[in-house]
Amino acid sequence: MALNSTAGRKQAPSIRATALAIASLVFSAALFSPQAVKAQRLVATVNNAPITDYDVRQRQRLLRALRQKSSPAAALESLVEQSVKNAEAKKYSIRPTDQQILAYAARDAQKRKIPQQRQVYALRRGGIDQIHWKAYYSSQLAWDTLIAALYKSVNVSAREVDAELAKRGDKSSKTEYLLRQVVFIVPRNAGGGVWNARMREARGLRARFRSCPEGAKLARGLRDVAVKKPITRRASQLNPQIVKLLDRTPVGKLTQPSRSINGIEMVAVCAKSDRRGRIAAGQTIRTELREKKLQVHSARRYRDLRSRALVIRR
Repeated sequence: MALNSTAGRKQAPSIRATALAIASLVFSAALFSPQAVKAQRLVATVNNAPITDYDVRQRQRLLRALRQKSSPAAALESLVEQSVKNAEAKKYSIRPTDQQILAYAARDAQKRKIPQQRQVYALRRGGIDQIHWKAYYSSQLAWDTLIAALYKSVNVSAREVDAELAKRGDKSSKTEYLLRQVVFIVPRNAGGGVWNARMREARGLRARFRSCPEGAKLARGLRDVAVKKPITRRASQLNPQIVKLLDRTPVGKLTQPSRSINGIEMVAVCAKSDRRGRIAAGQTIRTELREKKLQVHSARRYRDLRSRALVIRR
């Protein structure tokens, strides 16, 4: 393609697998050949480009496979849109390669949350001509490439990303915790008096605990107290109840003491950070918001082209 495209970027394994599976259709002997296509009837022209009844039937099958409205009217309008977009893309010499088309089709299947085998079999069993579905995806890719190039100055501000992060709340949060476990060891055969005494000691340490470095020294100076090595855990790795407990505990403090098989346990929250999570979530949100903005430009540009197109229905 003459303009830059994201189609050549490295794909995720699931997308590559889908692309390979879809690619197998191209070389399948079961696909229709041009000689197998019966006589076709012209049903419309778009700026003198023909659309036949065979095209409409094929587009109905494709739309059905893609879980979209597949009435004859919807299929015809989809073909009109394809013709209009193709004509505009050709003005800028945008011609996707087969490899780019297959990769785009795989990404589309993943975006629609259609399992890879379902996508492949839907195309094959639906009797969809490879020329037809490749033409559909080629048109979509060429148009997306054109819009991205024409509106490359479209940006998303940090304020917009932060606002969306705040709106999504915990859904985008991937908080990491730096933790240290403190255990007041109690023999298993100890009586209630021993347990009560150790619980008071644990509460006393918790009241004096101000930071992990100083608090660890205090804990080590006490009798039969184990201070574990620092560990890092993500919120997604922990029980939701534990996450709530850690979120309620300020950095540099201990959680409420609780009994366990080893004795009285507390957890020191040495650090909390969702920076990496926010960065990852922010990048995803930035991409999503930019795509939405580009979709607005895309729809506006297409409406203008569609209003000026000469569409004649036969």
